[in-house]
Amino acid sequence: MVIEPDTWEVMEGNEVQAQWAQIPLILAWAVSIHKFQGMTLDRLQTDLSRAFGCGMVYVALSRVRSLDGLYMSGFSSSKIKAHPKVLQFYKGQIGS
Repeated sequence: MVIEPDTWEVMEGNEVQAQWAQIPLILAWAVSIHKFQGMTLDRLQTDLSRAFGCGMVYVALSRVRSLDGLYMSGFSSSKIKAHPKVLQFYKGQIGS
């Protein structure tokens, strides 16, 4: 799809006071799951189809403030993985 610039003008009476052109796109940015650890987001659109490591899905989903702002694709419960040592800790087999 080819998107052409749109032009806007600010008029005062019949006189153009300002004019600008821009490509009408919604600005967005993408980062890897690990790069945005610690961030808090109002909205998150994430594709979890390539999540592979322990804790990756948790890190991705725990960044968004509410479920209203969460849009996921590629989700499968098999993607949710905890490190074996973490599981042992919570089962009381490590530490104390």
